[in-house]
Amino acid sequence: MKRNPNNPEKPTRKIVDRIHYIDSFLKKFKDSLGGGHHYKNNLTIKSQSAMEYLMTYGWAILIIAIVMAAIFSLGLFNTNSF
Repeated sequence: MKRNPNNPEKPTRKIVDRIHYIDSFLKKFKDSLGGGHHYKNNLTIKSQSAMEYLMTYGWAILIIAIVMAAIFSLGLFNTNSF
């Protein structure tokens, strides 16, 4: 890490500018993920998406299971009736 020749304890202005650039980039990135609040809120958003996915496919699988049970109970898959 480069040091300022006038004051060896302070980093050069170029490094400070890079740190500010990275900090602003990370803030924008957090905002794009879910409002830039805490990590817990981002996790909540991801959990909500996962639950919506599971609920959608869960209802579809439940409907298919009910239809299959109705078909079996009516005897449409019974090979002896043909």
